[in-house]
Amino acid sequence: MDKSSTVVKDDNDARRARIKSVCERHRSYLPLQRPTPGIGVNLPSPSRRTVQCDSSQCPLFVDDSRSLAFCFIAKVASTSLKGIFAPLLNVTVDGNGTDALHWSFRYQTLRFGPRTLLQGNRSHYTKALFVRHPFERLVSTYIDKALRGPEEMAWAYKLHWYKIPGVYAKRRSPTFSEFVEYVLATTAENADEHWYPYYALCQPCLLDYDFVGKLETAGRDFPLFFSLVDIGGKADVLAHDNTRHEVRGISATDTEYYFKQLSFHQVMRLYAWYFYDFELFGYDFREYLP
Repeated sequence: MDKSSTVVKDDNDARRARIKSVCERHRSYLPLQRPTPGIGVNLPSPSRRTVQCDSSQCPLFVDDSRSLAFCFIAKVASTSLKGIFAPLLNVTVDGNGTDALHWSFRYQTLRFGPRTLLQGNRSHYTKALFVRHPFERLVSTYIDKALRGPEEMAWAYKLHWYKIPGVYAKRRSPTFSEFVEYVLATTAENADEHWYPYYALCQPCLLDYDFVGKLETAGRDFPLFFSLVDIGGKADVLAHDNTRHEVRGISATDTEYYFKQLSFHQVMRLYAWYFYDFELFGYDFREYLP
């Protein structure tokens, strides 16, 4: 094993140990310890009308050929990863652009809920997930799903942003502060998948993940992950796209810019909302305080 792989293995061991420690320390917090209500399987289907389990209830993409269960998290390189796995799984992308990729992948791949995976014959599969700083993911969601405007993101405006006072009447995008207040008004149980907390989605206190990667160390983490699941020649491109702490043009600098628009109280409330994600994955929120 080369030096880079050794560093990633050490990182992964430390991350897994931290997760176990946090889960043990917060055993009394039931949402960390119990599985989501979904006992379901999303079976591959050519029909967009056939969905047995939605993304929040069945977040684990399963690749039987590689004995892999991967927890897909929106705004954590999910588009890049789906672009890599789609041809390997013979997913036919119906249309152009990222939305077409997401829809095609959703309906043509096998997905499980955590409880289903534990109770089935795939519990021994390699289980993996990638995360990023919760605040950077939130800014990425805001830029991608709100700032692009109602013409490009009609579904998001109809589902979310038009509920914010003044947005529909003035035909404008929500401010970042308004967006944050909207997020804070949701609970983990009814949050949109683009800001759904990691702990509630992937349930790391329930599933013992074998590999925990971070986008902040993508240049090291992606190559080792792909070597573990025997996918050669794909990691270099993905690592290069993400290794500078940037994903689809969203950087730490962008996050700092938007968080300067928030009050101290708003940042602290966001920290409380994502508290267990910060604890489980070892992120620090203090650099984003006003």
